[in-house]
Amino acid sequence: IQLEKNWYEQENRVLKAQMDPHFIFNALNSIQQFIIVNDNEKAQLYLSTFAQLIRMQLESNTNETITLKQEIVILEKYLEIESLRFNNVFDHEIIVDKSIDTGIIFIPYFLVQPFVENAIHHGLLPKIGYKELTITFEMPDPETLVCTVDDNGIGRANSGLKETPFKTKSLGVNFVEQRLLIMSKMDKKKYGVQITDKVDADGSSAGMRVCITMPIQKKP
Repeated sequence: IQLEKNWYEQENRVLKAQMDPHFIFNALNSIQQFIIVNDNEKAQLYLSTFAQLIRMQLESNTNETITLKQEIVILEKYLEIESLRFNNVFDHEIIVDKSIDTGIIFIPYFLVQPFVENAIHHGLLPKIGYKELTITFEMPDPETLVCTVDDNGIGRANSGLKETPFKTKSLGVNFVEQRLLIMSKMDKKKYGVQITDKVDADGSSAGMRVCITMPIQKKP
């Protein structure tokens, strides 16, 4: 049993390490684009915000878990970067249930961001019209935390039909799904993700909703 646990832990660390380069690669590409079009002001602002985010990630990367408060700050910085990169073409909001003390609840590091990135790049950016992203943190019971990433984008079916990079499944999301499976085996607790395709009254696509479920962890 101990050997199996050690194996899961090592596998989880490998997957966690793989996600950071994926995100950094995308961000550096964005900075390069600003430089190519000679938009130095945006390049400097983007680089400054990106540097702050990287510092927060490096500080939290020494641990397997971070506080929910830290995770929310990282998400806010990430959304700031993406909004700047795409000229504020989408609205976004992070909602936290008032009953949640974000300073004492710990969650696995870098768990939510890949789903947010997926919603922006695969759902919102290809859409014509108003674009909206909402991230919600709730506690359905004292032992469970649920994070919902909700967008009004084009949905999985439509993105799969378009001849664009958006039809390719996010590498970061794939890593997170593997991590959730490993953590469920390691901790003997339920980690999971449920992806729902939303539809309008007429049956047309209304975006996607991702619900990430995890056990609440508290540390002294």
